[in-house]
Amino acid sequence: MKFSVSGLQGEVEFSGFHSRTVCEKPGAYGWETVGKGPGLTLKNESRLEYDGHLETFLTLTAEKDTELSDVSLLLALTPECSRYMMGMGREGGQSPGSWDYKWDENFANNFVWIGGVNGGLHLKLKHTEEVWEIYNYQKTGLPDSWANCGNGGCRMEFSESGANLRAFSGPRSLKAGEKATFRYSLQITPLKELDSDAHWRDRYDHPGDRGIDLDAAKAGGATVVNLHQGQKENPYINYPFCRDEILKPIIRRAHDMGIKYKLYYTVRELTTHAQEFFAVRSLGNEILLDGPTFRIAEHFKEGFFEQEKTAASTGGPWLCEHLPEGYVPAWQTLLPDGDFDCSVATVGLSRWHNYYLEGLSWVTRETGADGIYLDGVGYDRQIMKRVRKVLDQSKEGCLIDFHSGNNFHPNYGLCNVLGQYMELFPSVDSLWIGEGFDYEGTAPDYWLVEISGIPFGLMGDMLHRGGNKWRGMVFGMTPRCNWPEGGSPLPVWRLWDSFGMKGCTVRGWWDDQCPVKVSNLDCKATAYVQNDRMLVSVASWAEEPAEISLELRLPEGWDPDKVRYTVPFIEEFQEEQAFYPGDSLKMEPARGHILIVEKLK
Repeated sequence: MKFSVSGLQGEVEFSGFHSRTVCEKPGAYGWETVGKGPGLTLKNESRLEYDGHLETFLTLTAEKDTELSDVSLLLALTPECSRYMMGMGREGGQSPGSWDYKWDENFANNFVWIGGVNGGLHLKLKHTEEVWEIYNYQKTGLPDSWANCGNGGCRMEFSESGANLRAFSGPRSLKAGEKATFRYSLQITPLKELDSDAHWRDRYDHPGDRGIDLDAAKAGGATVVNLHQGQKENPYINYPFCRDEILKPIIRRAHDMGIKYKLYYTVRELTTHAQEFFAVRSLGNEILLDGPTFRIAEHFKEGFFEQEKTAASTGGPWLCEHLPEGYVPAWQTLLPDGDFDCSVATVGLSRWHNYYLEGLSWVTRETGADGIYLDGVGYDRQIMKRVRKVLDQSKEGCLIDFHSGNNFHPNYGLCNVLGQYMELFPSVDSLWIGEGFDYEGTAPDYWLVEISGIPFGLMGDMLHRGGNKWRGMVFGMTPRCNWPEGGSPLPVWRLWDSFGMKGCTVRGWWDDQCPVKVSNLDCKATAYVQNDRMLVSVASWAEEPAEISLELRLPEGWDPDKVRYTVPFIEEFQEEQAFYPGDSLKMEPARGHILIVEKLK
């Protein structure tokens, strides 16, 4: 890794560096380094924190009028840590031969992840000040240092020897005394150790707008429920403070049934039912966004992307009557009692986040709720760290479940969701990715990088139209119980229970130590390995039916003559069939099989 500054006569050499520690705490270490070059001073201010996040400000100060031909950040990664790439306007998957990125204020996709499952690097090029814009930079503008009036960009090249990245800003002039600060952050992935046991244990009932039925959740085998806004127990979006007396006995009953009970509660929009609404309104645009038009957040409904960009929305009638101008309408919900929940959009970062955190602490302690469900996130990493600490200090065992739809669309900044929110994921427990993702027409490397979360130390569930249960199981993913779009996880959950998933090691097709090889490269297999048994899931990404053979590498100490192979009956998944070593499996397109391999005594 190198920060390179080039003048008209070539690269500037800095020397005489001296460093000092500016922060030394259990959760953070910060340092400052200063060096001198011909006519320039280079100052490095960096801070490394407990979640693996490194923030760096590199400031050039001109001692005299100086012409620079380029300022760039250079990164090199090994072949093992550059198999896949996601970000800067490219969908996730196998690394390309090369990729070029240019800044555009319409796209807030100034981040890239390059890596493998067991090692990778996330880079985000940033504004010098704190900015949290998730779709575009039309309000704040691009970072002057990196974008440099259209001269900046990024060039990535991939080969058998690894990956090389060059983030450049192009030529610029600095007057005597003028400064230019280049800010970026780095995260090494995986962000945490993969906790597959928690994934097998925390099985979600997610009925959405239909409301929670605890008896149905229990009967289905769920252990966690998410209560959406718009329900009688939690009617107002991002304001779960009006029904605490109703929630308390419901949550106590859930706990008696062995079920965790979580709430929809975030920022980004605020209900007009909030008691503080007009106090917040009196602060102008400090907390509430001020704008003439807005497109209601229903961007996954059919035909939305075909609407004219100028299409305006006024929100619900209450907004038209009480806020005739200067607001941005957001989510609107018709409540079960006939009332209408209107909300307006809030700014990315503000003092309201302090109120949100106090509210989170209060509602967790007061009702006994077991965490939150985040439908997108309206705050940055600093707030997310505080969210995690508030939950951990308020109640043991709280969970943060993160959900987002597919933001890889020009209207939403051509952003890869997992790259977009990467800085927040060390604090997150599970994923649910999401509306608009294609489970049928995308390749397995896309599944791995864009949907599964596995390269980042997280596991998740499928959403859109119930997902694809055969392909999903290759990544340990199922739909969620009682989700209105269908796709029941119950047959697979029952298999998990009968097999005993707790304590297994996940060895996927992406892992060099995977004990299963498939004869057809368009079919992928994952082995969930115990000491005396393996569950092998194999699915097809081939366009045509195929017959495949499996080459199984048995664990050390297993006698090949004392092994039983079973293709068990799984309702709505597969029929039972005999299987012996050397047998072939018939694979239909987009379908698959589960095979159990057991060591006999």
